[in-house]
Amino acid sequence: MLWNQILHSQLGRTLALLARRMWRTISFWLRGLFCWLIGVFAFFSDNPSDFDTRMDLRAPQPIRSPIVLLEFSEQDWAELHLRDHNVVGPLKDIVSFSDSLYWDTKLWAKILSLVLKDQPKAVGVSLFFSENFHYGEMSAPENSIFKDPRIFWSADLDSSGRPLLPSFATHLNRNLGVRGVRPDEDGVIRRFHSALAHIPHLSVRLTEQFQAKQKISQLESKPETASEESQLINFMGPSGTFPKIGLQEILSENVPKDFFKDRIVIIGTTSASFANPDFPQQAPQQDWFLTPVGKLSRAEVLANIADNLLGKKWIRKFSNTFYFTLLFLLMLLSVWIIRDYPQSVALVFFVWVGTLLAALSAWVFDSFFFWIPIRAPVFQLGATYIVFL
Repeated sequence: MLWNQILHSQLGRTLALLARRMWRTISFWLRGLFCWLIGVFAFFSDNPSDFDTRMDLRAPQPIRSPIVLLEFSEQDWAELHLRDHNVVGPLKDIVSFSDSLYWDTKLWAKILSLVLKDQPKAVGVSLFFSENFHYGEMSAPENSIFKDPRIFWSADLDSSGRPLLPSFATHLNRNLGVRGVRPDEDGVIRRFHSALAHIPHLSVRLTEQFQAKQKISQLESKPETASEESQLINFMGPSGTFPKIGLQEILSENVPKDFFKDRIVIIGTTSASFANPDFPQQAPQQDWFLTPVGKLSRAEVLANIADNLLGKKWIRKFSNTFYFTLLFLLMLLSVWIIRDYPQSVALVFFVWVGTLLAALSAWVFDSFFFWIPIRAPVFQLGATYIVFL
């Protein structure tokens, strides 16, 4: 009885009319749904190269980070330490190249003392000096410099993932961090992964030390730490983006005033050796890595990671539901445009909407570090125009 009353009421007649209209236009909406599915499939086809292109096309980002670099090359070291300038090359041809070739006790004591003199908050040495290497006799002042609590030494991981400790590790390994970075399958560094060992990553150590000093000055105590999940690194720019000085400048004390003061200093090399993804077991001897913004030295990769940790600049993604909803709304907009306007006018609108979406995606990526795909909306717009012709 109630159902019959509803059917014969004004509401019932309106619902019946809408149902008949929808049934007559079901093929129209099925085509719209098909175009939306094309957009969804295009979304899943996005690959890492799209992320690389996004990073490569944008301009270097403004650096407001307290991170500076001290880098030197094999030639710089040879000119200061080795009598024969051509000794480095032959050694690398004969034996597996090791960071230990860069060791000189007195020279390192002088470098670190000059850096510490400017009162940095944390100093990270990205070279690995194994505990099995013989460093010779050290004076008490030299040993005191190497064990300074502001200095953090690099540890490495062997092929089994076990930590290899540096020579200057203190009690409970509080002054060291794992320096390794793991590339994707194509050999490109895109993500930061927390250290597999119980020792934190070197970038985490440096940022914790920096934040702890900041908190103390603000009467707070607990420093922020990194997430355990892998994170997409927001690279600030190509090689040379972070402020840096060379070995000759620091030894001649030709350094800008307060260059290291209250900053994170990362010491590394710019040797010609290059990280080969086909031989990951040789990673401890490599100093260059492929990234979406080009080749970067190990120190520069660590600087980008530390900068992301400090500023929470990781590239983040929304849930798939959010992206699918956006694509569905775009489909509704596209269908409305192509239904109510001539094809030539609709084409202009489609180009304008695609350009607007690309600009919006780039702005959100650069300003808020959120990734919104461009390929999927563009593919969907093109499919919608073609299907509804």
